[in-house]
Amino acid sequence: MIMFSNESYNKALKIFKKETTLNTEYIEFSGWIKSKYNVDILDVNFEYIKNPDLVPRLEIVFKDDADYNIFEPNLFSPDKSKVNQIKNYFIKNFDKANDYIDKLFVTFSNFKATYKDKVSVEISDRSLEEIVKKYKNKNIWKIYKSFWTITIFLQNEALKTNENMEKISQDITELYYEEIKKHDKLKIIGIDEIVPRFDSKELFDRNYKGNWFYYSRDH
Repeated sequence: MIMFSNESYNKALKIFKKETTLNTEYIEFSGWIKSKYNVDILDVNFEYIKNPDLVPRLEIVFKDDADYNIFEPNLFSPDKSKVNQIKNYFIKNFDKANDYIDKLFVTFSNFKATYKDKVSVEISDRSLEEIVKKYKNKNIWKIYKSFWTITIFLQNEALKTNENMEKISQDITELYYEEIKKHDKLKIIGIDEIVPRFDSKELFDRNYKGNWFYYSRDH
């Protein structure tokens, strides 16, 4: 998957914003993938990676989750059949064959997922603290974000059965979404993409001894 700080993401972002276009060399290839699998391709990249020998890497960048998930339904577990079909088509139709082409490595990237991670990183701890302040009298201890899951920490486990918790979760999600909108310059993120969950300070202290490093490893 492409990371939001690298060259691939920046190039894909420009294509998404219509500031540039897909390399003409890959227009027909992109059209073949679109026709065969009914998906939209945002970008295609080909490069050689030294690992330690030269390994050719073909990266297909999809616009959003729906198209990406067709090729990689489980994280880091791409559909081998589709990988082989794309690999064979590429080798057959592109004049990039050399001693390394049999080692062609096909990867799939999700532009929107990477963009969402970037937006999430930009939301400050102070913003989360301001949301928590509004619910101090509701025994909300902290809000912890991990990518697109927000964990609402209650003071203790017993509070999870409180009949008002569903409403509080909804309200906090809406407030969090307001923070997202401040950073979502492309305006492509919906509130339904936020996943709220509950945890408690009681369990955090008992199971992780108040250590966020250990907690983050499990979440």
